[in-house]
Amino acid sequence: MRGKRIIRRCRRIAEAVKDFFVKPSAAELLRRKQQADYEYLLSRGVETQLGWVTLVGRPSIERAPGARVIIGKGVTLVSEATANTAGINHPVILSAEGPGSVIRIGDGVGMSGTSVVTCSEIEIGDDTMIGANCNIYGTDFHCLRAEERLHQQEGTAAAPTAPIRIG
Repeated sequence: MRGKRIIRRCRRIAEAVKDFFVKPSAAELLRRKQQADYEYLLSRGVETQLGWVTLVGRPSIERAPGARVIIGKGVTLVSEATANTAGINHPVILSAEGPGSVIRIGDGVGMSGTSVVTCSEIEIGDDTMIGANCNIYGTDFHCLRAEERLHQQEGTAAAPTAPIRIG
């Protein structure tokens, strides 16, 4: 009995104070989401502008010293498995692994669970759609000669490959 009275009292209080809290508009919620996405990208060293990139989930972004990740306007990066019916195995991965390496994503690009890893340059052209779980590698991830691999230190980038251009 006492529990029901407490619940009723709480509901009356909630009803009385609901007008004191302003519910943000859809435009305000969108602005907050764009700001949060932009701040995350900036924290990862990505070159872009406020409102240009929509993140669905958080991508994994790594950049070696002297490397660049540049993302254009109207780009969508889908990193949540439930956001794509094709099924996403992992978040979007953008990794510019060597000094001077560049990942450049043009305007209007869409990616879902895509991996883009390079020690040189990968450019994805405007209005390109990349399917779920696609992998684009501009590196072989290690030295090609066995004797060099034996002496390669962990975290050392492999030799760069030729630039890759898609779209």
